[in-house]
Amino acid sequence: MDKFKQLFGDCQNDYSVAEEPSAEWPNNSISKKAIFNFNDGYFGENKSPISKEEIELCKKLSQKASEIFGDGELGLGSEGGEPLVPFWIVAVKEDKEIPKKITEELIRDRFEGSIFPPSIITIFPLNEKTNKFRNQIEIDYEGSREELNPWEKTIQWFQDQQDFIDTAMVYIGEDSAGDEKDWPKGTQMSPTCLPRIMLGLTKNGSLTGLFSYVVYT
Repeated sequence: MDKFKQLFGDCQNDYSVAEEPSAEWPNNSISKKAIFNFNDGYFGENKSPISKEEIELCKKLSQKASEIFGDGELGLGSEGGEPLVPFWIVAVKEDKEIPKKITEELIRDRFEGSIFPPSIITIFPLNEKTNKFRNQIEIDYEGSREELNPWEKTIQWFQDQQDFIDTAMVYIGEDSAGDEKDWPKGTQMSPTCLPRIMLGLTKNGSLTGLFSYVVYT
């Protein structure tokens, strides 16, 4: 997950705005204290993936999704030019249960509480024909069918995978992070790097797919 490592670092970076060294979210969407195991794919330490086969499945599916989408930029109104890169969070033996749906609760749990608490998390099921996610894609590409093809092909690929029991585009954070009085201690400003993740949920409870972020300043 070398490509993801860079984007993960960007989402943790406070870009030198921190006034309190102990602050977790001075200007970042993922806590500065968050730890991610880039070899197996999970947040935290000393956990036990359910199997090597599950890790390999996550890796295979995320890499295939990346091949389908290609090297294009995420878009979605971002001021940056970040790509979508392979990403997964493997199911571990410490998980309380095997989830059946991709939900806000599941995302916060699998990120082990590292997401900026006031962040709005929005789940867009990939089987919906119209939603904010799909509308933004059409706006970005002004209806060009040729340029929309990477998105359409990738969405169709996620829908077609028998290894997935649910699929979704996940938005973590919006261009406003709510009332400042609700911000954690030490937060100086609303996060500017906001994760956008296209995910499939496996039968064993792993999340795998593509990760990127939008930049709003």
